[in-house]
Amino acid sequence: MGTSGYSSAMYQDWLSSFQFQWTPILTYTRRHLALLDWFEQNIEPVAFVDHPDKQLLGVALLAPDLRITVKRGGMTLESGLSDVPIEKLMPAVEGVFKVMAPSSVLATQYVSTGVVPLEGDDYYERCAQFGTLASGDAFGGSALWRVTDGSAVVDLTSETMKVQVEWGIVQNQELLDRLRHPDMSRLGNRMPVDERARIAHRTKPGRDVPPVSVYVDQVGFWRTGGSVDDVSDVMKRVTEAQQTASNVAAELAGKFRRTAWEEAR
Repeated sequence: MGTSGYSSAMYQDWLSSFQFQWTPILTYTRRHLALLDWFEQNIEPVAFVDHPDKQLLGVALLAPDLRITVKRGGMTLESGLSDVPIEKLMPAVEGVFKVMAPSSVLATQYVSTGVVPLEGDDYYERCAQFGTLASGDAFGGSALWRVTDGSAVVDLTSETMKVQVEWGIVQNQELLDRLRHPDMSRLGNRMPVDERARIAHRTKPGRDVPPVSVYVDQVGFWRTGGSVDDVSDVMKRVTEAQQTASNVAAELAGKFRRTAWEEAR
């Protein structure tokens, strides 16, 4: 068998969220109105949500799933199927820092759901190979059982981050189903996703969906660091999380590729 199906593909982040917390703002009600005015005067939202009773204000820029949601105690940045980069939210973030003037800001959590494409690969063969990997080849000598699929959940810890990961093999429609039905995730510490799922159901993907991929769904938490002093630090923390997500996915996909290649030799 050739190696074309195991070429070094890059991680594609299909859905990402970044959560920041700060000291609850006592004058939130007054500043919330000022932030609405600032958004109206300085950016061009394609959608917005305003729930004063829930102390929640949100706007979407360029696409319905590129969103910033602001609360009394923090904000969340999100990018989804439209494939508009998260940095396009920075003008709105500037307004939040200018008007809300948050203090003691920390990056606390990220979610990244994406894939490493396995172009040209047979889906069912890759599922069986992954199932063998996930089960530790426990059924390799079984005359009764044949491994056909599998998925795995892994907890990772570094000096600065703790990451929970679910990974496996998906085909294109399965990937879209998981992006549009986040309740399919086996991870227990995800951010609320009801609104995001609703938007994803009516959003056309902004790029081609790979036929077969290594699927990586992860939730990361800052153990140390994560401090944010100004707007530029927000993007630094986003980039830090994106690099972590990409590195985790690359390690896992690399392990699968090596295992599958050895099996095929």
